[in-house]
Amino acid sequence: MGYRDEEGALRARVAHLEGELDEAHAEIERLRGASPDAFGEPNALLGGPTELGFEREVDRELDDETLEELVGILRHELGDVGRLDRLGGTLTWVTSRDPNQGGRRVEVTIERRRGRTRVAVRERLGQVAGGLFGGIVGGVGGGGLGGVIPAAIFGGVAPVLIPVLALGWVGGTWAAVRLGYRALTRRRAREHARIARRFDTVIGTRANVRARVEEDESVGEPVEVEAAAATRRGREA
Repeated sequence: MGYRDEEGALRARVAHLEGELDEAHAEIERLRGASPDAFGEPNALLGGPTELGFEREVDRELDDETLEELVGILRHELGDVGRLDRLGGTLTWVTSRDPNQGGRRVEVTIERRRGRTRVAVRERLGQVAGGLFGGIVGGVGGGGLGGVIPAAIFGGVAPVLIPVLALGWVGGTWAAVRLGYRALTRRRAREHARIARRFDTVIGTRANVRARVEEDESVGEPVEVEAAAATRRGREA
């Protein structure tokens, strides 16, 4: 094979790699607006889910004091005062720090309706995934090819091995970012599990207190009636 043939084959393979890189960028753009069907559903390509969270259904309407305590847990665990809104029986809390500046995108909805309360906590990670894979893989992986290929050529690497080297460079960059994203999602999943446990503790404690109060009230009523009856009997005597 002559020099021109090798150069043509090399250009064709580089064009193929660029096409694969464009497909990866398209996948990243799709992830930025992704909305998975289930909380914490894993993504094999990225190494972690693009959404985390949990739900709770309570068979009674939580009082305002309990809701304030739940919001306090969110603020403490996430380190964000957040923004609190209320519309009728629905309360929403969202993080206030910009995800592009190190913040997180967490949305909490608490609905009180018809004697029941539904709590839903969601953290969307599509923007984080897009930033990591798009910024690092696109910048270091794709942009780095401009330095890797010339270095390989001047370093005496056989032309037929240059596409393999380029593909390995992009693949290695993706794998490194994937490991980092996996660690990030696992850490945040543990945080969500901790928040869920604290929610369960608060809701369960409030339920027990309410049950004891209702029990005391139900026991106290006959005692008062009996005391009144005894007073009447004493007067009649």
